[in-house]
Amino acid sequence: RPILKTHARFVPERLDDFAWESDRIAHRTYGPAIIKDPKEKLVSSGVDVWLKRVRYPVIDKWYQSGDYHEDKGEGLDNYKVGPARGCGGTAVWVNGKPFVSSNFSKWKVISNGPIRSEFELGFDSWDAAGRKVSEVKRMSIDAGSNFTRVSSNFTSGKSGELTVGVGIIKRQGEAKLAKNPQEGWMSYWEPELAPNGNTACAVVIPGGKVSGFGEDDSNNFILGKATPGKPFVYYFGAGWSKSGDFQDAAAWEANVELLAKRLKTPIVVTVK
Repeated sequence: RPILKTHARFVPERLDDFAWESDRIAHRTYGPAIIKDPKEKLVSSGVDVWLKRVRYPVIDKWYQSGDYHEDKGEGLDNYKVGPARGCGGTAVWVNGKPFVSSNFSKWKVISNGPIRSEFELGFDSWDAAGRKVSEVKRMSIDAGSNFTRVSSNFTSGKSGELTVGVGIIKRQGEAKLAKNPQEGWMSYWEPELAPNGNTACAVVIPGGKVSGFGEDDSNNFILGKATPGKPFVYYFGAGWSKSGDFQDAAAWEANVELLAKRLKTPIVVTVK
């Protein structure tokens, strides 16, 4: 059997979460059941981060134990999302304001490892300042990568471009926000959460598609232009100071910069 380096699945036993991971990082986002749960009542299309310090899959194990908010040597989930964008959630941006969807309503796993996992999440239509918009996200994560690739397809009753904001949640305390419009990225090194170090998140929009930056009370946004019916591609990823990969904000930003440069000059293979 090949060694599994990536994994993605629907998690009906935990209120319809959808979770995915590489050998570096794990994420989840929220499905229909959590909206109606009496305790949680969470309406959010934000993205959660699970921090890992091991190279093997943890999602199934952590869900089974239900005990993943304390680091017992593998990592933990100490990332609070709520209705914010978390790490890489989207919004339609109109007149300086984000308009966000509800939780995903549909899901489909396309491939599940061993070195790439790919899946789709569908978000029912919502109102973006009088314009109805729906979204299907095709997402994939590769072994060895801290980043998830997203190809978002928006459908809208009106023609014309949409401005899309990809968000990163703000935290209280001393953080480092870095923006590079030329290379098309935004990075956020969170304040330290002792004893669990620092979490980092970044978003990269390749192809010179960045149209600016924005913020609201809860999030920073990197903005790009999307045409309904055509894929809007971006990458989001997270890192952790205790993973052994990124000691500080500079190390994380160097990794983000490297991804942006690679996306600018992809490897071209020719067969003769």
